[in-house]
Amino acid sequence: SIMSIFFGEKCNSLQGHTSDYALAYDSAHRALTRFFFTKLAFNTMLDLLPFPFGNFGGLVDEVHRKLNPDWQELEAAKKVLDRESLRIIGAAYTDPNLTK
Repeated sequence: SIMSIFFGEKCNSLQGHTSDYALAYDSAHRALTRFFFTKLAFNTMLDLLPFPFGNFGGLVDEVHRKLNPDWQELEAAKKVLDRESLRIIGAAYTDPNLTK
């Protein structure tokens, strides 16, 4: 697996050895894809609203993201990815074979 090749971690989801990083990555990708595809029509309406309400990053967009379950799933997955990335990097720094 990629986790084994790049990070030296045993991970084989086909045999039941899952990784928090892999699960969070899949969850983030799924949530982001769902979020953007369901938001296409909403974005068109946002463009019609005046500043500071409309457009990407406007007040209505911010409220929509905070209340959207797909965005909440994405944010939760990002926290796991951040935590796991820091753990993997920390383990790499303590690896005695790093300099070889």
